[in-house]
Amino acid sequence: MILIVDDERHACHAFAEILRLEGHEVMEAEDGVAALILLDKHPFDLVITDLVMPNINGLNLLSRIRVRWPKTAILLMSAYLSPEKAKIVLDANAEFIHKPIDPSAFKTTVQRLLTKSN
Repeated sequence: MILIVDDERHACHAFAEILRLEGHEVMEAEDGVAALILLDKHPFDLVITDLVMPNINGLNLLSRIRVRWPKTAILLMSAYLSPEKAKIVLDANAEFIHKPIDPSAFKTTVQRLLTKSN
């Protein structure tokens, strides 16, 4: 199961629909707080999260997931972080994809992460 976390409701729903059309089971959360509630209730193979969000941002969410669910794959997405800086900031704790997201690259990255986590 995949969890998508993005405070931009339209974007969150669009990403979820792309993955549902690929046959994935997807849940959506509007911020890090809602994501943590869902993570407590459901086992997720992959969390896809935006970087800039209210309450708990993507990096804070990432660090909390690493502590409680260390085997869960994480994909961080942002328009504010370059791929080079993301590599330094994430330090192999998560994958990164730059917004705006190319749907084909998004699907390929998700499939690779799901294959790697299983």
